[in-house]
Amino acid sequence: MRPRSAFAGLLAGLLGATLVLSPAGAAPDAAVTIDHAQLAAVRDLADRNPDRYAGVVLDADAATVRLFVRGSDRVEATKTLRSLAAAPTGSADSSLRLHLVPVRHSMRDLSATMNQVPERQPFASVAGKNLSAWYVDPAQNKVVIGMTQVTPEARSAAAQTFGATVDLVVMPRHRTMVRRDRIDGDKLEVRAAPRAAAERRSGPRAATVAAAPTRLLDAQPYYGGSRIVRTYTEGGSTYVAQCTAAFTVTTTSTLRMSTAGHCGATGTAWQQGYLGGNTLYTTGSMGSMASVQWGDGRMDAAVLSGGSYWPGAVYGGQVDTTAWGVTGQRAGTIGEVVCSDGSVTREVCGAKIHAVNACLDLNDDGTIVRVCNQTLANAIPEVGVIVQPGDSGGPVHAHVDANRVQGIGIISGGSPNGRQLNYTQIQNFSTTFNSYVAAGSPAQ
Repeated sequence: MRPRSAFAGLLAGLLGATLVLSPAGAAPDAAVTIDHAQLAAVRDLADRNPDRYAGVVLDADAATVRLFVRGSDRVEATKTLRSLAAAPTGSADSSLRLHLVPVRHSMRDLSATMNQVPERQPFASVAGKNLSAWYVDPAQNKVVIGMTQVTPEARSAAAQTFGATVDLVVMPRHRTMVRRDRIDGDKLEVRAAPRAAAERRSGPRAATVAAAPTRLLDAQPYYGGSRIVRTYTEGGSTYVAQCTAAFTVTTTSTLRMSTAGHCGATGTAWQQGYLGGNTLYTTGSMGSMASVQWGDGRMDAAVLSGGSYWPGAVYGGQVDTTAWGVTGQRAGTIGEVVCSDGSVTREVCGAKIHAVNACLDLNDDGTIVRVCNQTLANAIPEVGVIVQPGDSGGPVHAHVDANRVQGIGIISGGSPNGRQLNYTQIQNFSTTFNSYVAAGSPAQ
């Protein structure tokens, strides 16, 4: 099902929520009780009305959701809440309290400021190469500008240029997460996996086949989350690049595989496999880059075609043979904890979203490249690294249950210490590529 149809159904469900007002004497506020599934409808409501609303933030620990509304529209927004019918939604999810929070600036206002950050003077000249990321923070009702270092001159220029609508913070520059290994050409050995390995998913299962498919040596049709590799020559040296496939995607009848745009230009051919020492192990062609979005303020994503792809399955967990079913896709919410799932780090369900629709100046092997349509997420304290080289292009998802996930995004990059992640938002990917995450289950 396409996201818009799902949102429409969820919004209809939201209109069955029960209105609850704050007690007399409390700070002005209105709230409704919703379930977790209806968060999609809340996000959609805010996204479709940027002149009235200014974002959504989830606090899972407190079981609350804040919907920020421009103060001058609060009366009409409160009427919208009061108009919600009391019909049950039929969901068994635990309840969330949705609070309406008045703010000064709408998302339209803040987005206009955000779009000016890289160019508007005098701030742009002072920020220079220190600019690392910029995004709207609904809770502050400001645009946050990340810089590799924040100087008094930068603060002064920001105040002069944008007034009190921005907040400057120190943020290390993120880098893309391709793994590049330089190999002496005469020492690189390419070894194809046995033919039986490439047939053990699509053909009859033979008792003589000992090894199960893994994300490093997968079987055709390929799952999302598997390792992809290619060789190239630069400056007289041979290199092996390793990225990760994300989700099998579909338009109407054509299946393709998604990954990161920075992994390779249009036409670049990829194999499924991995580099071990000086040996490149492969199981077959993952296809070629059919369409790429990368740089110049665009997203970081691509689709591969010409390979064989299994619909609706993605490798996960910390065991390379584990795979999940896929139920489709949705957007993430600020405050939500999602799972990053690169083929090097593997699945780590400890990435807490702190910004959506962000832009970044990424370090791509020494070249600074500007990307947008990004979500930023930080590792929660209980986990360590959530992204590292080789994870580029991998899936970001959220579990529906123990064995199924929904697509959230495609890994683009992260901080040098691997505890901050940026990924391309799946909803923007779908709009640009007219492709949607294919639903299904792993092979039995």
